[in-house]
Amino acid sequence: MTQNARESIQVSAVADVADREAVAERAGDGGRSSPARWSIIVRMLLLFANQPPYHEALLHAAKTNLDAHQHAIALVIAHMACEVLTEQAISAAFKARGVEWLDDAVTDGLPSRNLGNDRVLAVYVALTNDPIQTATFWQKFKETSALRNKAVHHGRRITADEGRIACEAAEAMVTHLSAVMRKLIGAP
Repeated sequence: MTQNARESIQVSAVADVADREAVAERAGDGGRSSPARWSIIVRMLLLFANQPPYHEALLHAAKTNLDAHQHAIALVIAHMACEVLTEQAISAAFKARGVEWLDDAVTDGLPSRNLGNDRVLAVYVALTNDPIQTATFWQKFKETSALRNKAVHHGRRITADEGRIACEAAEAMVTHLSAVMRKLIGAP
């Protein structure tokens, strides 16, 4: 996503929130759309829109490496994309719950940002209430996460099929995490 596109999203999001706030005030919706709530949503939208789309660039790089028959590199980079977005989703969840001051204290104690790790998964699920481990892509993600560790730490060779499956699982994970983040910040 280009800088101009990100800025356009920010402007649109702020304008949309301002419109909703005005309508809610006229409608008297019982405080569900209070200015304080909309202020939080605007800040969350700006946080989300300001995040560099590293996950997109990493997924593209993974697919490029897969096409170049660099299967292990593709697998590792695909999982990097997931880890980057996982970190952003966890931070968004802390903010959405109003406990952003706990973010560093909790995440600094995690071994990684890999949802294949049980401790990272437990924190993610507790914060987001997202049962991600029931998603259709989850098993493939877990399997390729284990392969990633074997490739990185033990030099295991990765086949073309394993690289392809890793890229597909990572793409599904990124799509899922992006939807969770939109839900956390109240965006459509």
